[in-house]
Amino acid sequence: MTFFQVAKHGRAVSLKRMMRNPAPRSVVPATKPLDDAAAPVREILIHLRTRNGLSADRLRSTEIDIGRLEQLSIVRRYFHLSQIDASDTGSAPPTIEQSVEAVIRLAAQHLPPTDRLIADAALCLRMFDGTAPAGIDLTKLYAIKLSSRRSYLELRWRQLHTALHVIDVPPPATVRTLRDSREAKALNTLAELLVSGRVSIPTARDTVTIVGDAVVDQLHRIELIPRPGTSVWGDISRHPGGKGLNRAVALARLGLDARLLAVIGNDEEGRSIQGHLMDQRVDTSLLDVRETRTPVTTGLLTPNSEPAYIASRKVVPVDLDSPVNRRAIADSKAVVLTFEQPQEVIEQLLKYVGELKNSQAAAPWLIVNISPPREVSDSLQRHLSAVDYLVGSSNDLRGLRATDSVADVIEWLIDGGNGVRAVCSIDDTRCAVRRFDGWATEAEITPPEVLGSAGAASAFSAALTQRLVTLGSEAGADDFAWAMAAVAARPPTAGVSAAMPSAGQIEKAALTQSRL
Repeated sequence: MTFFQVAKHGRAVSLKRMMRNPAPRSVVPATKPLDDAAAPVREILIHLRTRNGLSADRLRSTEIDIGRLEQLSIVRRYFHLSQIDASDTGSAPPTIEQSVEAVIRLAAQHLPPTDRLIADAALCLRMFDGTAPAGIDLTKLYAIKLSSRRSYLELRWRQLHTALHVIDVPPPATVRTLRDSREAKALNTLAELLVSGRVSIPTARDTVTIVGDAVVDQLHRIELIPRPGTSVWGDISRHPGGKGLNRAVALARLGLDARLLAVIGNDEEGRSIQGHLMDQRVDTSLLDVRETRTPVTTGLLTPNSEPAYIASRKVVPVDLDSPVNRRAIADSKAVVLTFEQPQEVIEQLLKYVGELKNSQAAAPWLIVNISPPREVSDSLQRHLSAVDYLVGSSNDLRGLRATDSVADVIEWLIDGGNGVRAVCSIDDTRCAVRRFDGWATEAEITPPEVLGSAGAASAFSAALTQRLVTLGSEAGADDFAWAMAAVAARPPTAGVSAAMPSAGQIEKAALTQSRL
C-alpha cells in the first residue's frame, strides 16, 4: 500500500472528507475582490484564536468546520510535497491537520511585523519558540487563555517589535483594540495571503505545470465496428485519462514535480481521478473541483486497430485569472499545454507566458501539444511567439491552417513572423524537428512503434520536457532520440497513464535502440 493509499484509507479522515465533499474554491478570479475568497478563511481563523489557539491537535478535535483551510491550494500543495518527502526518506508523513498548522505558520512569517505579532499571539502560533527574545517569557506570550496572550502582547509590545528589527515601533495596541479590531485586521491579512498564491512551498524538484484535461476514458473492446441497425459483443473498461492527466503522470514518473491544472466534477469519476493522481505522485493542489460532471471520453478498439476516441466538448475551462494558478505557472520550470481547453484559455495562457518571458529571466519553457487540432485564429496567432516547442502529428499541423501543406505550416509557424522556436512533427515511427535557427534533426524507432498510438505523444512530450528542465538548454539530437525511446519504453497495459515509462525504462529502451 502506497502512502497515498494510506492517506486515503488510513487515519486521514479529514483528507477523505476533502475528496468526498470538497469545499468551494478558495480562490476567485482576479476580477472579483480578493476579500470574497479570504472572508470565510478569516472567519475560521477568528474562531480558532480562542482558548489555546491553533494547533494540529485542536484542528483534529474542534467542532469548527475547517474544510476551507484543508481545501486551500497552498495546504494541499504542502501536504503533497510532505507526503512525497516522507515516502522518499521513510519518515512518518504529516497529517492534513499538521499541514494546515505548518502552512498558517509559514504564511504568518510573510506578514508585516505588527500583523505578524498580533496573529502569532492570537492564534498561539509559537513563532518565537526556540528563539525567545531577551526578556520575553514565552509561557506568557503563548498562554492557554487568549486574554492572557493579549495582555502580555500589550505589555511587551516594544520589545517584541524590536526583536523583529522594527525601528519605528507603532503605538501599542491595547487589549480592547486587539479584541475589537486589530486581531480581525491581522487575521484578514493572513487569510488574504493564504488564498493569494503569493506564498510558495519550496521544493528541490523541478516543477512543471500541465494545463489540460482530466477525464474518464471508457474503452469499448469490440470485434468490429457495428453497421447501422446491428449490434456486437464487447467488453468495457474505465480508467482515468485525458491528455493533460496522461502527461502529468508521465512527468511525475520521470521524477519531476508535476502539477495538473484542470477542472473535474464533484462526482465518483472526479474522486477516482484525484485518487489516481495522488497514487502517481502528481500534485493535485491546482485541481478545481466543481459542481459539474467529470467528462467521459469514449474509445472504440478493434483487434487490428488503434483506439478511436470520441471526446466530450463539455470541457470546463480552467481559471487563469486565479492568482494561485498564475503564481504556479510563473514559478514553474516548464508549462505543458494541451489543446482541449477553449480557445480563449489557450490564448490567455500563451499571452501570460509571453509576458513572463518579457519580464523575468527564468521564464518557463512552453511546450504546446496541438491535439485535438484547431485552426489558428488571428487573436491566437498574436501570441505564438511564446511557444518554445510545438508538438503534433502531420494531421494536427494541417489542422492549424487547413489550406496549407505540412511543410508550409511549419514554415509559417517558424519563419512567418509568428516566432515559434521549434516544431516537432511526429508520424508513424519518425519524429522530425525544425528549429528557428535552421537546426533540424530526425529520430526514429526501430522496430516500428506507432507514434499515433494511445499515450505515445504523452510519453514523447514528457520525456522532451524532462530534458529541457533538467539541462536548461535547447534540446539536441540526443534529447529527441531519448524522447522517442520513451515511446518505445511503454509497457502494454489497459490504461494509457499506467503505461507511462520511468527514466530507467527509457534508458533501457534507448540502449536497445542504439544497438539496432
